Amino acid sequence: MQFGGEVFNFGINNQSEATLSMNMSLDGNTVVSGESGFTMYSADADGFYNVEETDGVIDSDESVYFQLDAAPPSTELGMYTVDFSVESLNEMDGSENFGNNIQSREFEITEDLYSIDGIGVYSNPVITRLGTGSFTDGTDGFMIMTYYEIEETTDVAGLEILLDSDAYTEPLTVAGGEIVISGNIIVRQRGTKIFPGENVGMGKDHSIFSVVKGKVVFKKTKSDRTFVSVKPN
Repeated sequence: MQFGGEVFNFGINNQSEATLSMNMSLDGNTVVSGESGFTMYSADADGFYNVEETDGVIDSDESVYFQLDAAPPSTELGMYTVDFSVESLNEMDGSENFGNNIQSREFEITEDLYSIDGIGVYSNPVITRLGTGSFTDGTDGFMIMTYYEIEETTDVAGLEILLDSDAYTEPLTVAGGEIVISGNIIVRQRGTKIFPGENVGMGKDHSIFSVVKGKVVFKKTKSDRTFVSVKPN
């Protein structure tokens, strides 16, 4: 497995002896603690990952990349949380942006699902759109693909994708027909563009979440409002 990420220096001062450390837990139980064997790589002129190792200095207004290649610390089924923390010799305790030196990311190991998008897994997913402006009489010839690396010979039983209309300014996090459990966020939105139906709740940030286990159902009314409900299994 590869662990790591991009670190950007927002400050006016260069940061020296920068390090990244990682803690990992499985369903709240510690699996890895204080792993810090990351290698730092520089960014090229366009800000992309560069294979050239660097010396631990992050210049002002510049990015570096940390990477660690390691065997999976655990293969147990369940939801994993990885907490990354970056430190440097020049960091000042109590500085204005000290809290943004920590980032969490989730991943899940299941028996039969292989996915790289994190929908329904990441607590704060960043979902962007890519594709045609219309799925009706699509004449633009647009094609997209995703690359999955399969390490061992296996049978693929099916494929699931998420399609949503560009009429929504905020992305759906769960597609209609998917199975969710209580607490899963179905829609993240600003304002109420999609309304809560049965067996769902709405947070203060207008996100809609399931309160039962079941299948997600979207329905548009005669007044052109879209409601989302969860039909219990």
